[in-house]
Amino acid sequence: MTAGGRLAGIGELGEIQVRSPHLARGYLGGLDGEGFGDLYRTGDLGRYRPDGEVVFAGRADQQVKIRGFRIEPAEVEVALGRLPGVREAVVLARESGPGDRELVAYVAGNAGEEIDPTRLREALRSRLPGYMVPSAFVLLDELPVTPNGKVDRRALSRIEPERGSDRGDGFVAPRTPTEEALAALWVEVLGPQRTGGRAGVRDHFFGLGGHSLLATRLLAAIQDAFGVELPLRIVFERPTLEEMAAAIAEAGETAHQDEPVVRIPRAPGVNRFPVSFSQLREWILDRLEPGNPAYNIPNNLRLGGPLEVPVLAAALRRLIQRHEVFRTAFVAGLDEEENEEPLQAVLPEVSLEVPVIDLSALPEALREAELPRQVRHHAGTGFDLTAPPLLRVRVIRLAAADHALLMTVHHIISDGWSMGILNQELAALYEAVEAGTESALPPLPVQYADYAVWQRRRLDAEALERQVGYWRRQLTGAPPLLELPTDRPRPPVRSSRGRRIPFLLPQPLAGRLGELALRHGSSLFMVLLAGYQTLLARWSGQDDVVAGTYSGNRPRRELEPLIGFFINTLVHRTGLSGESRRSARRPPWPWKPATSGSPTPTWSSRRAASPRASTRARSWPSRPSARRS
Repeated sequence: MTAGGRLAGIGELGEIQVRSPHLARGYLGGLDGEGFGDLYRTGDLGRYRPDGEVVFAGRADQQVKIRGFRIEPAEVEVALGRLPGVREAVVLARESGPGDRELVAYVAGNAGEEIDPTRLREALRSRLPGYMVPSAFVLLDELPVTPNGKVDRRALSRIEPERGSDRGDGFVAPRTPTEEALAALWVEVLGPQRTGGRAGVRDHFFGLGGHSLLATRLLAAIQDAFGVELPLRIVFERPTLEEMAAAIAEAGETAHQDEPVVRIPRAPGVNRFPVSFSQLREWILDRLEPGNPAYNIPNNLRLGGPLEVPVLAAALRRLIQRHEVFRTAFVAGLDEEENEEPLQAVLPEVSLEVPVIDLSALPEALREAELPRQVRHHAGTGFDLTAPPLLRVRVIRLAAADHALLMTVHHIISDGWSMGILNQELAALYEAVEAGTESALPPLPVQYADYAVWQRRRLDAEALERQVGYWRRQLTGAPPLLELPTDRPRPPVRSSRGRRIPFLLPQPLAGRLGELALRHGSSLFMVLLAGYQTLLARWSGQDDVVAGTYSGNRPRRELEPLIGFFINTLVHRTGLSGESRRSARRPPWPWKPATSGSPTPTWSSRRAASPRASTRARSWPSRPSARRS
């Protein structure tokens, strides 16, 4: 069966399922594939050969997720095995950097035949979506096997690929000072795992495993090194090192060095600073709905191994002392015109409690049932922005060597990038406290309050008015509402009662979308956003659609190690006209849109079960060991 629940075709990957009229003892009916019944899910992957024979292709639980794409390594292995000269191939997902993974292919060739990794890569590009092509290839005479004859994947994972060795004879070293400096930045941002410690003028940023998040980091590094500010589209329009160096040279003719973020001299007793524009938005939302937990960021870890709570508490105290945002209160003040204006008040110290809830005496089933309730309660409790720290921590002891660490942070002092920093630094500080040593973490060049002051100075009244004027022009005449034909009337007051209904795109469709993005020099996000807005236009019958999204914004390299709120909300307005407008007209519906006082229509296909409560899990880079919950 495929992921969509249909029978797989010839050569198509699917899960092997066994159907039988005989039920296991104690069952009165079939379990629809959930256990022993009329349909049993084996968890094995396979595909039909033309002669009807089923060929085993690995386990379904070996599926990996890399930069948002779900990938079956067995799918890549089969594609590799069909290439000339390849006898065996195994594909593994490996860590390529903090919070990032990549595919590595281990290939054994036929005796006497020489394999060119460059040709393997190009051949796979013609058969698979770009995100499924391995970042590196390791050529072996034989694949290591276990005593029972199976491929020893653990042994393979210990073999480090030689990065950059598959670029063939086409490698051209940098020729100018600009290319040399840019090549060094590529190696720094992409990492030696992807580049093999070198970058040539013909190398392709995305061909070496780059993606949009790394592109953002690269642009910040270019601005710091060359004093030029390049738009993100340059990485898509000029993705080779040679082209990018030319873009830097062109921009450098008219560019000037941007003002760096500088540390604010802290006078004794002065601890109040303006908020950033992002924080101002959060503060206004909190004033409208004080304590609304919709802007909480849950960051929960399942920890395996012994956990010393006093050591954890000491590590958290060091983290709070290191990052001022955890010691920041948000208070209302008055500006020069006596208008109410929020301020950041940085306190010299704050206290943080680390309560422990011990569930270890309960049976395992009750422990696992209670944990989601604790997670929901912890994440669903609001914060008082005037009472730091805006960080809440709780430890759930499930067994002597099994704990859940629940951490919730308010969005006004943090974002998704910051959560990765929090986890990494807390792990390092835990080790330092446990060993009785000082932390090896480098000192922070600036604090978040420094960034807020820098941002305010950079966007003075004139610059701010220019930006506001731009958005006023862009949004003039925009529709105030999106009139969707929902089966319930729009409530008079907006609420935060919403649900998330996840779904998976079929693998071939996801691959074609990625290829479409590359053909048009855009990102996959841009393609999906265009499709989303077209769908909204089709449902609403409107030819003017406005949607919002978020963008990470750390324009300077000294901001990268900070915990703070750097997210900006962006508006995307799309007008549909001509053919696109006619194709996006609302289709016929089985009901009229519901209005106040009218009966509420029903449509069974729009009903969806509430998704299970989820626990956001992140990896812990050192002791205590962590596993995903």
